[in-house]
Amino acid sequence: MEKNKNNNTQIFSYSVVIPVYKTSVFMDRLTDSIIYASNKIIFDVIFVDDGSNDNLDWKKYINKLQQCNKISTVSLIKNIKNRGVTFSRNRGYLFSNSNYIIFMDSDDLFLPNAIDNIDNTLRQNRNVDVALFSTQYSFNLQFESKDISGLLKDYNKGERTVIVKKLKHGLPFSGFLRGHETYGLLKFLSKSKGIFKTFNLIVRDYKKDNINSLSQGENLYKRQKLIILGHFKSSKLLFLKHFYFFSILFFLRGIISHLTYILTNKKY
Repeated sequence: MEKNKNNNTQIFSYSVVIPVYKTSVFMDRLTDSIIYASNKIIFDVIFVDDGSNDNLDWKKYINKLQQCNKISTVSLIKNIKNRGVTFSRNRGYLFSNSNYIIFMDSDDLFLPNAIDNIDNTLRQNRNVDVALFSTQYSFNLQFESKDISGLLKDYNKGERTVIVKKLKHGLPFSGFLRGHETYGLLKFLSKSKGIFKTFNLIVRDYKKDNINSLSQGENLYKRQKLIILGHFKSSKLLFLKHFYFFSILFFLRGIISHLTYILTNKKY
């Protein structure tokens, strides 16, 4: 189902892409936060229903967001089956006509005026192609780089909000890895020769109350093989790009993750 596809061609135009999987209980708070995310910037919203099957009333939430005068369009894409968060993000990225895509999780919240603040920051950093903004669980470290080294230095520095400029060089995430964001972004930056930067500005309230979260318990264990593969693929890419120190680091992360997976197997 699609509602009023956006044809915005401004230099600074924004789409918020939100994969949704079994998070219907969080949709009221999410949509409220989207409404208050901007006081001046016009943006559009793209939901990607990743095979949720939890009776989510999409019409209710689409109608609710369409009442907001700062939201130009609300679109809904449905995956035939569950394909994972990175696949769903890529679908939203391809669907968007905006110049910047803000990736949001359906169980988290925008802080008030977050999109206005993102816009102010990006207008002062027009050359940045991939930006990471902070949440309350980010470490206050800042990295700017004209190559992929900045993203590598930021790894494991806490939860971030990813914003990607719409480019012609591939997709920002690796769909089949179902959540290993870093490998996809490394590949994306490598192909595009894009500029990466992190910002300490907190724009998102990261929540930990979703029992279906990929980052918790059995769900984390189930995707551990893909995390391991993502580490090894990152190591190979970095070796080919002559980032030897980081290549070794990701190879070791792959080994450690593999050992953790074996030990955790007894628990599940």
